[in-house]
Amino acid sequence: MLKTRQEKFILLLLVILLLPGCFGGGGPATRFYLLSSIPEEGRRSAVPDRALAIGVGPVRFPDYLDRPEIATGSNPNQLKLSEFHQWAEPLKNNFNRVLGENLALSIPTDSIVSFPWDQSTHIDYQVKLDVTRFLVDEQDNATLIARWRIVDWKEKKTVTFRKSDIQVPVDGSGYEAIAAAQSRTLAKLSEEIAGAIRLAAKSKADTP
Repeated sequence: MLKTRQEKFILLLLVILLLPGCFGGGGPATRFYLLSSIPEEGRRSAVPDRALAIGVGPVRFPDYLDRPEIATGSNPNQLKLSEFHQWAEPLKNNFNRVLGENLALSIPTDSIVSFPWDQSTHIDYQVKLDVTRFLVDEQDNATLIARWRIVDWKEKKTVTFRKSDIQVPVDGSGYEAIAAAQSRTLAKLSEEIAGAIRLAAKSKADTP
């Protein structure tokens, strides 16, 4: 009889352990997010220069941001990482791609290539970035801080070097609103970079 009771106890324990798997798991499903580019109708462009070739990258991210989990927080010594809300692709790659899409609309140009590219690829200007902050804080503000430079690819010289500190409020609640707000900070950075590229190209064209 003791053996039978032990067997029943073990069987009951196995059933309890297996039930969550039978009914689809016991935890919330992980959701995935992407940064988005600016709508085409929302671009701000001067005279189009479809022949201008722009190389985007490299983009450097701190290791604490280059991870699947979406990070939030305003405390300089502490971050919150969401286990169930993650980037759908490496954040650095997503950032680089959307920046290129934004520049293509904002300059605008038909020729955008992402780093690395073949040395034989024709490039007019290269955009290099060092992102130091790309977070939403506890006050629901999305912040993007980055140092960036524009390099004349042919002459191998820096024509613009700046630091951008951009902040926008999060509209709404949840991680979808967070991703949308971070996309808007990237859109503003893209506008700054596009303006600097247009200015550099105009200055070069006006030089005898």
